[in-house]
Amino acid sequence: IAGALGVVQLGRLPTLVAAMRANRERIASAIGALDGLTPRREPDPAGAGGSSLTWFAPDAGLARRCVEALRAEGAPAAQMYEGLPVYLNPAVRARRTAAGGAEWRARPPELDLCPRTEDLVARSITIGVGPAFTPQDCDGIASAVHKVARHGFNGLRRA
Repeated sequence: IAGALGVVQLGRLPTLVAAMRANRERIASAIGALDGLTPRREPDPAGAGGSSLTWFAPDAGLARRCVEALRAEGAPAAQMYEGLPVYLNPAVRARRTAAGGAEWRARPPELDLCPRTEDLVARSITIGVGPAFTPQDCDGIASAVHKVARHGFNGLRRA
């Protein structure tokens, strides 16, 4: 049964990915460049699934405050992995993983294992993009980002 369901879902995948890519492009075009935020580099834009847009703030505190402000405006905002690299996720550190923590036999990982990754994840601001978004949804997300950028980034910097 699972295999039959999987085959049906795989048949739907190209349409879903195309819709996410179109929605992502609509949102990204409406937003444009944002002063003070660096867009995530995309080495293969044509191969991207289109499930999100990501920027990096100058510091982790500003990123968290931006995400909070975007959520208050109704935008589907988050930080990558809740602002922590996967190996610092509480479930991984507590060894509550599918492998029972076997991937960390010696000891749970420590901070500064991958300092550059930790820095980027902590400074991330991500907007999720769904395949069922309407044009109005996309425009509303772009408007929320512009509102926070226009009225929030300077105030958020001081917070």
